[in-house]
Amino acid sequence: MNTLRETEGGEFDVVIVGGGIAGLAAARTTANQGLKTAVIESSGALGREIGRARSMFVDLERHSHGSATLAAWMNGLRDKKGWFPDGGADTCCSEVVFDDLLEEAGVDVWFQVLPAHLLTVDGAVNGIRIASKNGYTLLRTPLVIDASAEGKIARAWYEEKPAQAQGGAIHVLYNHVDRAVSCPEELTLQLPHFGEVTVRCRPTFWPGEWRVSFYTTSALSRHEYALLVKSALEPLHQQIAGLGEAVLSHVAGDAWTAPGFALQANGASPAIAATCTDGKREHVIQHGALYNEQVLKGLVLAGGWLEPFPYDIRDEERTIIQLAQLGEAAAQLAETIS
Repeated sequence: MNTLRETEGGEFDVVIVGGGIAGLAAARTTANQGLKTAVIESSGALGREIGRARSMFVDLERHSHGSATLAAWMNGLRDKKGWFPDGGADTCCSEVVFDDLLEEAGVDVWFQVLPAHLLTVDGAVNGIRIASKNGYTLLRTPLVIDASAEGKIARAWYEEKPAQAQGGAIHVLYNHVDRAVSCPEELTLQLPHFGEVTVRCRPTFWPGEWRVSFYTTSALSRHEYALLVKSALEPLHQQIAGLGEAVLSHVAGDAWTAPGFALQANGASPAIAATCTDGKREHVIQHGALYNEQVLKGLVLAGGWLEPFPYDIRDEERTIIQLAQLGEAAAQLAETIS
């Protein structure tokens, strides 16, 4: 019988769970503050909202003043010719830039691993056990920031609440779309088994390329979204004359879904941790929403499921900007308690 072995993975000042935009921003910030930082990421790439989910329409030039992470992302894209002044970020270039940002900051990144559970001593974090196909690894740390999409670590310590249902979306790319084909801003399809699906089309920065997004009223699995795309192609091509002659070149590797739950630490501190803003609307998040030492010392919450984080799948630019701001705020809070 095979027995999974456990190894020691080292000691860190802080471990970030999740390498999405919030986790990326938190890790870069803590490392630049001088904290020895590790990131654990279940997939094989950082910034899943951008690379895997194909969210590419973010006006970094407009918003970079409000986030050091966004500014560094934009500068990296410019160096690699992956930034487009009309508000578009090349997704493949972005993944390379994200790797570069954390490498330059000295962050230790662990890919293809999952958080198993926290280790605690006397009501305080003492480490985190992570799982991979090779077994378990123990990372020693007094501080963990849960910035993951699933919030597994945070949900083990805080009572979750149902969140307002937003559904989800899957993005696909078409190439070689004829210039004569009209790109409708929005249309509706009625699909068997899926009901009403809203479709949004938008040309990308590459000539002849469209991103087509399918929005559902309920969140689906990646497999279900693949079936949805298959069933939507014929009616979509009927409604958009000429699109069927183009090439469906890519289906996003990850769905863009809002969390189906909400968590809040309910800590005592009324100090402001972050003012998340897209330049139009502001949401103030207090320290007490991210951290409560009465529950567990050393665990900071920083996922999109944080209440009252303004997560909106139909406004990807706003959500991505504010995820970066949330990650940076969690890192700044972590510095004060490290």
